[in-house]
Amino acid sequence: MICSYMTESGRGIGNDLLWEAPAHTYLDEKSVKLFDRILRSRLLSPLFSPVTDTWDQTIHAYETIISGPEDSPLYHPQMLCWIARRLDRQHEFKLLALEMIAESFVAQKLPGKVIFSVTPQELIDQRFTAKIVRDLCKRVGLAPKQLLFKLPECGFTSDIKGFMGTLASYRESGFQFAIDYFGSNQGSLVLLSEIRPFYVMVDPGFLQGIDVNLVVQDFIRATIHAARQTGTRVVANAVHDEVQLTTLEKLGVHLMSGRMIGKVNDTPRVTPSKRMTRITGERGSFVDYENSAAILLDEVTPVTPSALVEDVGNIFHNSPQLQTIPVVDDGCPVGVVRRLGFMDIFLTRYGRDLYGKKAIAEFMEHDPIEVELELSIEMVSQQLTSGLLNKSQQDFLITHDGSYCGIGHVVDLLRIITDRQIRTARYANPLTGLPGNVPINDRLSELISKGDHFTVVYVDLDHFKPYNDAYGYALGDEVIKGVASLLHSHCDIHQDFIGHVGGDDFVLIMKSEDWEQRCQQFLDGFAKRSPGFYNEDDRKRGGIEGEDRHGEKLFFPFISISLGAVQPDPNRCTSYHDIATMAKDAKHMAKKIKGNSLFIDKRQQLQKIS
Repeated sequence: MICSYMTESGRGIGNDLLWEAPAHTYLDEKSVKLFDRILRSRLLSPLFSPVTDTWDQTIHAYETIISGPEDSPLYHPQMLCWIARRLDRQHEFKLLALEMIAESFVAQKLPGKVIFSVTPQELIDQRFTAKIVRDLCKRVGLAPKQLLFKLPECGFTSDIKGFMGTLASYRESGFQFAIDYFGSNQGSLVLLSEIRPFYVMVDPGFLQGIDVNLVVQDFIRATIHAARQTGTRVVANAVHDEVQLTTLEKLGVHLMSGRMIGKVNDTPRVTPSKRMTRITGERGSFVDYENSAAILLDEVTPVTPSALVEDVGNIFHNSPQLQTIPVVDDGCPVGVVRRLGFMDIFLTRYGRDLYGKKAIAEFMEHDPIEVELELSIEMVSQQLTSGLLNKSQQDFLITHDGSYCGIGHVVDLLRIITDRQIRTARYANPLTGLPGNVPINDRLSELISKGDHFTVVYVDLDHFKPYNDAYGYALGDEVIKGVASLLHSHCDIHQDFIGHVGGDDFVLIMKSEDWEQRCQQFLDGFAKRSPGFYNEDDRKRGGIEGEDRHGEKLFFPFISISLGAVQPDPNRCTSYHDIATMAKDAKHMAKKIKGNSLFIDKRQQLQKIS
C-alpha cells in the first residue's frame, strides 16, 4: 500500500493539485488494483463548497473536489491525484471526476457555476480536450458556461503565450477559467492581464493576520483594482473566521468560500447560511457596499440602557482606541456614550463612587446622528455636514430600517471621499470634468460582479468634424461641454453614471427605470439647441459645406446626436470589454438613422460574427 503520512495543508479546497508525495512514498500492485476498481466501479464521491456573495446573499459557484470510498486508503483526493499522475491516468481520473461532479450538480439543481481544478499540463493533454469536455457536459446536461476550470498559479510555465491557444479552444466552447492561489508568484499581475480569468482566487496564506498586515491589505486592494481592468472577479477562499471575513469585506472583497461561508458537503446549501445575513438582516435586502455607508461600518458592541456606569468605564479602559459606545434597546439605538464626556464625570475624585452603580441611560447622549446603511457616500457626507455644524462629534450611528448595525467614523468618510476625488481628478476628462475610461470600466465591472441590470447608452455626435473644421476648436469645445451639461440635466444623478470617453463620445450607464424616456428628452433638447451653434447664414441654409474624410466637398446638416443603447445580461457578459463592443455596435446602427436617433439593441450578450 501507499506508505506515507499526510496532513491537511489548510489551504482550502482543491489542494489535490499541489500535494506531492514524499520521496520515500512508493506504489505497489495492491494500490494500483484498488485505484483501478475505484475508477471502474465509479466509487468516487463529489464534494462541494459554496462561493457566496456576502453582500447580495447569493451563491455564485461551488468549488469541488472528489474523494474515494470513506473506508479506503485512497479516500483522500490528494492520494487519488498522486496515483493518477504516477500511472499516467490523470486524464481518465479527471474526466470521470468531472462527469460525476457534473451529474451531482445537475441532479441537485445547484445554482451558479461548477469550479473544477485542473493543471495547465492536463489541459494540453490530447486525451483531455475542449471537445471531449464539451461532449461530456452535453451528455450530463451541464451547460458549458456553468463550468469554470481552476488553474493553480504556480502551475504556469514561462511560456504563457504558447498556452493561450489551448485556453482559446476551451473559451470557444463556452468554458471559463479561474486562477487559484493568486499572489503566490511574482508574475501574478502579468498572468492576470494575459489570461483574463473569470475569477482570481487569492492565496489563502494571505488571510492569516490580514486584519493587521497592511502590506497584504495593499496587495488585496491592488488585486481588486487590476481585476476590474480585465473584468475579473476576486474570490477569497478558505475564509475561516470572523476577523478574516470582516476585514475582506472592508477591503472590498465580497465573494468568499471557506468554513465561515459553508462547509464542504456532498449535498451543499443552495442558499447562504443565516450567518451571512448579519448586515442585511432576515429581509435580505441588497446593500451597495463600496458606494454606501456600509463601507464605513465598524461593528462596535453596544450596551443596553440599564448597563452600569462602572461597566462602561471598564469597556473604555480595556479599549483605549474606542471613542464611542452605542446604547441599544431591543435592537434599536437610543443613544451613545462619548469617551471624553464620560471620563470627565467618571474620573473625578468621587465619580466612580457616586455614579458607578447608576444606569448609563442617565449619562448617555440622546440625539446622535444616524445614517442608513444603504445611503450613498455622497448623501452620508451631506447629512453629516449639516448635522455636525453644532456638534463636535467624530463618530455616528449606522442603522438599517431603524435597527443598529454599527458606528461610522468621520475620519474614514473623509479618507474615502478624498481618495475618490483624487481618483476622479486623475482619470477625468479635462474638458468636461466627467469620468474617463478607467472609472467607466470600473463602474461596468462593479455592476457585472453584482449581477445588476442596467442600460449602457453610447452617445456620439454626427457631423461634428466638419463643424469643428469650420468654426474652430474653441466653439467645438463649447458644443461638447453643452452636450455634457444636457446629459447632466436629463440623468438621475443618484442612479445614472455619465462618462466621457473622449472627443465627442460619451457613455451613459443608467439604472433609472425611465432611461428610454430620459434619452428621448435629451434628443429633443439637443435638437432645439443645435441650430444655436451656427451663425445666421448657416442656420438659414440648415447646415454648412465642408469636406468629408476623403476630401470631397459635401453639405452637412446641423449637428445631431446618435444614441446606441444595450441592456446586457450581467450573467452572460463576463467583462466590460463585451459590453463596450455591444454598445459600439449599437452606436453604429444608430448613426445609420438620419437626424437625432436612438437605436436599442435587443441583444443581451456579445455574439460572434462568422
